Amino acid sequence: MDDIETFRDLFGPPVVRSLLDWEALLRLRPAVTTQVMVSAESIGGLRTTWYLDETGAGEVDYATSSCPPITVAEAAARLHDLDPARQRHLDATARHLGTQAILAPLYRLNHHDLLILDGNHRLVAAYLRGTEVRVLAMILHGPLDPQVLPDLAFWAPGH
Repeated sequence: MDDIETFRDLFGPPVVRSLLDWEALLRLRPAVTTQVMVSAESIGGLRTTWYLDETGAGEVDYATSSCPPITVAEAAARLHDLDPARQRHLDATARHLGTQAILAPLYRLNHHDLLILDGNHRLVAAYLRGTEVRVLAMILHGPLDPQVLPDLAFWAPGH
């Protein structure tokens, strides 16, 4: 099992741009585990930090969305609903995505849901490719507290 210091050394600012409260995580010392994923199917259910409006009006941020973050598979299926700049970034990422493994920091949400903290574009591009993908996931088992990460509001107790 890895530790929070190793996780921070690999993914701390400026790598992870999600609004993680690193000080709280270092104080709480949550567990970090690793998992290997080897198929596009295995990453399809990962949750991105992207949100789509329920009415089909396009992307919104976590503070204005009443929906949980979309999955990698949902992002791939609804490319046309994503912001045009994000679509261009995905296209460029897909063109340059090699066969190397993707190192992905994730946050454990419950027994089966994981939230991508960094690498959304690479993971969606790999999923779109539909071929074998190798992902080394480092999974942070932190509290479901929106004070630690605002995106956690959808999984926080009492939500």
